Amino acid sequence: MTDLSASYPSPKLGETSLVRLGGALGIAATSISLLIFTIGCFGFTAVFTALPLIPLVLSAVGMGSTLIGATIKKSASIEDTQTFAAMFVNLLGLIGALLEMAVWLNWNLFFTASAPGA
Repeated sequence: MTDLSASYPSPKLGETSLVRLGGALGIAATSISLLIFTIGCFGFTAVFTALPLIPLVLSAVGMGSTLIGATIKKSASIEDTQTFAAMFVNLLGLIGALLEMAVWLNWNLFFTASAPGA
């Protein structure tokens, strides 16, 4: 009978890689951004005042730590799919924070044609 258990390297107790830290920051940023958006959809527009900076900073730090962890401090226990997932979650948090900042700062994102003669 053959042994079907794979021998993948696992991190030691207390060892955290930068990719996992970046992924955790991205999940936190996406969750906070979704929470801000949901509360704003219920009519509380004051939530868009300065709160989108929290997921923006978390996503930026998470993206940076993911890139540094994937290129410079590569660990044997981190696969490329985990790096891709961390980058994706950070990108979602970054886009969500930027859209909420657009609501807060009244950025014109879409083309609006003015009426003729106006």
